[in-house]
Amino acid sequence: MDRLKQINELVERLGFFDLFEPDTATRKNVEKDLSEQIELLNKEDQWIEELGSMESFLDSIEELEDNYSTHNGTNKKKVLKIVLDQLKHQSVDMIEKTGLWEYFNEENYKLAYDLQNEKLEYLTDSFREIGVFCQGVEDIHDLVTKDYELVKLGSSNSSLNHLTEEEKRSNKLKLAILFKLGIMDHLKKIDSIKNNDSAMSRVLASFLGGKKDSYQPYLSAAKNNPKTSSSQNNPLSDKLIEEAETILEKAGVNLNDL
Repeated sequence: MDRLKQINELVERLGFFDLFEPDTATRKNVEKDLSEQIELLNKEDQWIEELGSMESFLDSIEELEDNYSTHNGTNKKKVLKIVLDQLKHQSVDMIEKTGLWEYFNEENYKLAYDLQNEKLEYLTDSFREIGVFCQGVEDIHDLVTKDYELVKLGSSNSSLNHLTEEEKRSNKLKLAILFKLGIMDHLKKIDSIKNNDSAMSRVLASFLGGKKDSYQPYLSAAKNNPKTSSSQNNPLSDKLIEEAETILEKAGVNLNDL
């Protein structure tokens, strides 16, 4: 039986008891069962199932992009707006604390809230890359409770402009492979570029392809979040490192040699 259904049935029984005053032992048993079900709910990952992970969120953007030619700025904006509205709709119950969200503890609620904010930040950054400002939205609470306006700005990032999620992911994966091979460690020993992400990006673009600043945001994320797998720009995320290792093994590289 679905966990929420069990919880709701127990809550209904307690409401019934308020009307008809059963014996104390029966009421205590139901209260105990309810407490146990809520505890189990908070030990499970149902809040992730409700919202979707950051990875599934990025996959959803990529899937939409497959249906649009997103190298055109107008269509890129359409894709991002669709996803923004989906995020808003998906977050309503969380913000209003209805359904499952009524029973999640503060720790799980904060994790969920932070995840939705991370998705929102990714979208607002992506809008900014194509010269669009999402006005009226500071966090996920604002997105759910207020109206927003997409304002066209005068310019956009020349290199990242109109990149698809697939292209962004490809750039991060290339870096993950270089980090795994130790090539990035070697490059970081060169004094003239080791502390300059812009210069490092130009060097990488010279042999990996792409524009001169294509890799800069991912280099910065790797530097700022070396132990973090949650940052959407981090080429050292667990998933990307695992994928890089698979590619290297298929190419004949013994990972024990690295």
